[in-house]
Amino acid sequence: MASKLNVKSLILISLGVFIFCSGQSQTGLLVHYPLNGNAIEPNNRCNNGSVNGALPTTDQNMHPNSALEFDGVDDYVEISDCLNIHLDSQFTISTCVYPKGFYTGPCQANYILGKGSDNEVGHYSLTYQDDDGECATVGQYWFFGFAVNFSGKRLAVNISAIADTIKLNKWYHIVGVYDGVKLKLYIDGVLKGLSQDSHSDTLTNNSKNLLLGRMSNPNFPYYLNGKIDEVKIFNRPLSDVEIQNLKTTSMQNVNQKMENSFQLFPNPVKDVVKLDGDYKHLVKYVIYQQYGSQIVSGLLNNNEINVEKLSPGIYYIRIFDDRKKSGFSTTFLKL
Repeated sequence: MASKLNVKSLILISLGVFIFCSGQSQTGLLVHYPLNGNAIEPNNRCNNGSVNGALPTTDQNMHPNSALEFDGVDDYVEISDCLNIHLDSQFTISTCVYPKGFYTGPCQANYILGKGSDNEVGHYSLTYQDDDGECATVGQYWFFGFAVNFSGKRLAVNISAIADTIKLNKWYHIVGVYDGVKLKLYIDGVLKGLSQDSHSDTLTNNSKNLLLGRMSNPNFPYYLNGKIDEVKIFNRPLSDVEIQNLKTTSMQNVNQKMENSFQLFPNPVKDVVKLDGDYKHLVKYVIYQQYGSQIVSGLLNNNEINVEKLSPGIYYIRIFDDRKKSGFSTTFLKL
């Protein structure tokens, strides 16, 4: 008899494989830009952003119109200056990024977000960039960076180990923390680096706008080629546990979404997976790798999908309804 594993159980298996950015930490939240196809700050904590060329796209869970995609040429979002993006003696900046390519202009940096140019007092930024330390040539490896320019003191932390070389077409959760002494940089919920120097000071803020997808310096715009989602800024240093919560959606919310979805069996599966129930209006499926790349799609045949040729691993599947023109999502384990 085929075993049946419901979606709630499967999520317990797959947590930590998929990246989620809609965690529950709210205390000290200054601004939150969900980037749901736009640059609106839904609680009016700061100004809504102006979208310049960036297009609505899927997020890390393949939900449409839930992130913004930047072309690496001239796309960016501009958020007019407000008090809630003026940071103080401690703070945290969090976002998710999906690199699709690397900027090839001078210095090869790629700006996820930043306020002012990197040589200006009050500047802060999250980036990924070339590891060669020069502006003349493109390096072989790329790394994430977090920088803050205090009055007379610039702190930076870069993650440049080869093991952490940035891979294209993969979601990353990036968090920069200033705890009042050092900068910390977290990648996918794990502390990866500290600034070598220490500095205890209150940030002297500038009046520049907050930019997503580029830097304000016209000579070094560092346009980003990829997706950005879930920008959050806090007025305090988040703990390791809170940063993990930012990365992983709460179990309750995941389960609520899946209860309105469907079940697959057998799950885990070796060859053919079936929809458990009568879903005559579900007609099309799309299967994605765990990091979001689409690998196969097709039409349902008697509520069955042949996955025999897939390599072992966890996959994300989306089934589309021909009446509502919408999709339902879940995961399965291929043996």
